[in-house]
Amino acid sequence: MNKANLCVIVIITIALTSCKSSQTSKTESKETTQSLALGYWNADDSRLIAEKLVTKMLSDRWRTEYMHVHKNMRPILIMGLTSNFSLEQFDSKLFTKDIEKSIIKGDLVRFVQSANKKEFLLNDLANENNKDTIETITKWAARMGANFVVSATINSTQELKRKEKIIQYKIILELLNCETKQLVWLDEQKVSKRIILNQ
Repeated sequence: MNKANLCVIVIITIALTSCKSSQTSKTESKETTQSLALGYWNADDSRLIAEKLVTKMLSDRWRTEYMHVHKNMRPILIMGLTSNFSLEQFDSKLFTKDIEKSIIKGDLVRFVQSANKKEFLLNDLANENNKDTIETITKWAARMGANFVVSATINSTQELKRKEKIIQYKIILELLNCETKQLVWLDEQKVSKRIILNQ
């Protein structure tokens, strides 16, 4: 092989290596860059997160295990409390309603409406002698005719940058067995939002 051919091969190899590394860096950049939706937690976030979490909950094995033991009878669920521990004091009733709608729409379980009976639970929880929250909630749910009670928690953290604020919401959904008081399912979803700050 003469020197001219050797030079050509070296040049082609360098060019191909450069192109490959350039493509790789573009791919990595695309994967690590996260597009954040503008604005605070809103109705669309509430609906989408409720649908995702409820779909996961209803497709988990706790339901099939219950139906296997109880001769294919669908479990009865009730919505307990939605606790808002986020930095914003928005109305968490919207998220509660979205969870209820998603459970009913799934048509995989039976559902007890609890809106007009929730005050009894709140009164029980407000009792000074009450020490066991799980015991109180599951007893209340059982009195309403439910086998399982769903609870939700909304948390948030924020990070301030030069001209914007990044808020990360973490939404947790959990399911308690009213008879055993055991947590049979738990999952979470996160939503990151970007707020443009005024100059």
